[in-house]
Amino acid sequence: MTTPNYTYQLLGNNDEHKVSFQILKSLYANAYSYDKFQIFSNIGNHYDLLKTDEEFADFIIDQYKADLPLVITLANYMIDSTFISNHRDKLKMQITSFVNERLYDENFNQAITTLFELTDQIDSNFSAELLGKITKSDNLKLQFELRNKIGLSKEVIEDRVQLFTDLYSNAFEYSKALIKTSVGDYTIEFSPEVAPISVGNFIALAKKNFFNNIIYHRVVPNFVIQTGDPTGTGWGGAGSYNCIRVFPNSI
Repeated sequence: MTTPNYTYQLLGNNDEHKVSFQILKSLYANAYSYDKFQIFSNIGNHYDLLKTDEEFADFIIDQYKADLPLVITLANYMIDSTFISNHRDKLKMQITSFVNERLYDENFNQAITTLFELTDQIDSNFSAELLGKITKSDNLKLQFELRNKIGLSKEVIEDRVQLFTDLYSNAFEYSKALIKTSVGDYTIEFSPEVAPISVGNFIALAKKNFFNNIIYHRVVPNFVIQTGDPTGTGWGGAGSYNCIRVFPNSI
């Protein structure tokens, strides 16, 4: 049974900060991935008054072990200098493990990219060490996203230009796509004049059979259906998050 979002919001705005945190923490432990971000966001409402609490701090730091890039991104923005001064060594250890484990998983690119305001406060040498690992990796998308910090080689820049050219070229190759499902087929029309890179990306992935046998992880009757995530959770994608949303009046 899913807990309604308003329950999280009530607990997030409750003045009984410690009690509300413990209830939200318990809900978080048993929630589906889709709900965890909402719960964590409401836990963040108690941050200012609980950031010196050890149980609360351990919970925040433990998120770097999680398989939830959006939660980690939010934690990166949440943590402040007071928290860092109290937990510097724990943060360094968990962040190092996180980067080592997720460096080649493009679903975590945003989470890694947003680390550096935090790591610069922890230790500038620590930031440099992480950037060195990224520079030596094969995650070219992440390198490009951090281009202003690490500087890009001529080869990487040329690779990005070629990727853009390929996607733009794909965008105008087809005018629509036929989507076949177990409950019927429908057609979507492309608008490359509005969003050429998004259309080009979709077509490029379709050519690689990326969408074959992927489930619809979100179905809201009379509103929207959503697919494009091979993990079936709504948190995954094809590197940078790729997803199809179809609204009834567009079918």
